[in-house]
Amino acid sequence: MTTTDISSFDQRVRFEVPVRTPNQSGGGTETWTTLLECWAYIKQTFGERGQEAARTAISRDARLYCRFRMELNDDMTTETRIIALDKFWRIQGYRLIDNKKHIYEFNLSAIE
Repeated sequence: MTTTDISSFDQRVRFEVPVRTPNQSGGGTETWTTLLECWAYIKQTFGERGQEAARTAISRDARLYCRFRMELNDDMTTETRIIALDKFWRIQGYRLIDNKKHIYEFNLSAIE
């Protein structure tokens, strides 16, 4: 199966964004709210380094492939995290890889 084969999207993933609530003492609390849930294909790469990663010193622990969702473009920030495979992931970058099927590739690193 290829990464653009929708039948290989066998993992349920959740995109979350932080919500900050200030308090009277100048601090605040941070909680996470679900932006969206979708089916995805995840390929763990365990630190594979491509040309882009070599230039920017970014280690990619996994790649995630999912179909386009409007929420991804409208509400996603650099603070968005992904929950998949019982781990938290940080988005290192993403790109549209199949315009006809609207499939995105996300480069992820595990959050320790």
